[in-house]
Amino acid sequence: MHTLMPRDSFMNLKSVRDGLLAKNQNVAGIFVPWAGRHLIRDGGIYYVGIATDGDNGADKPQTLEQCYKETESTGNGERHERSHTPFWRFLDELSSRLLGAPSHKTADRWGWSNLLKIGCCTDSPSEWPEVVITAQAPACIESLRHEFSRLQQTLVFIASTEKLGILDESLPREAQWDKSEEDAGIYWWWEEESSNIYVHGYHPGAAQRHRFFDEQLNKTVDVARRHLCWESD
Repeated sequence: MHTLMPRDSFMNLKSVRDGLLAKNQNVAGIFVPWAGRHLIRDGGIYYVGIATDGDNGADKPQTLEQCYKETESTGNGERHERSHTPFWRFLDELSSRLLGAPSHKTADRWGWSNLLKIGCCTDSPSEWPEVVITAQAPACIESLRHEFSRLQQTLVFIASTEKLGILDESLPREAQWDKSEEDAGIYWWWEEESSNIYVHGYHPGAAQRHRFFDEQLNKTVDVARRHLCWESD
């Protein structure tokens, strides 16, 4: 398996999910992040969304290995039914410009995670019961801190303006972020110790609807190239 989630975090999430089911919450299967085999060694792109939508294998055994397979089926670099959506097209463009080829050809150097590891089977995160978010927040924070700690020389793009009480506890508070590119929909923070560049932006779907998809993409690429020692040929 190629995941940066520690097994302890997964087991904590499993306990949370069992508790939510006991409260009759219609929750999906646990999301296990995916990482390319050379991401830790060479650096690359770590793409962080809000949460999965749909049931995400809710009817399958909730083991780390099985849940990882659910994520791998989408995050292994192969084309899939959602490849054309703004979320995945944004990753494709980042990969093309920074790694020199589209995401299906550079899968070894990018990874996919989410702020929330347990979604609901229906509706959008803004409509989910508050208990679904608050119950899993500590385990999600623990996992994200560990995931980020494994990375070096990596662009970490958080594709969500919603922080959900998770992002601020996983990274420095907002006051430490550079907001000079906020007009393009992003702000960022460079971590000197790891040489990671963290960029917080809009979900690409929202950026497309409001017609700044390209501007957000261009500014993200510019910030990454200024701070990372690798770029496309």
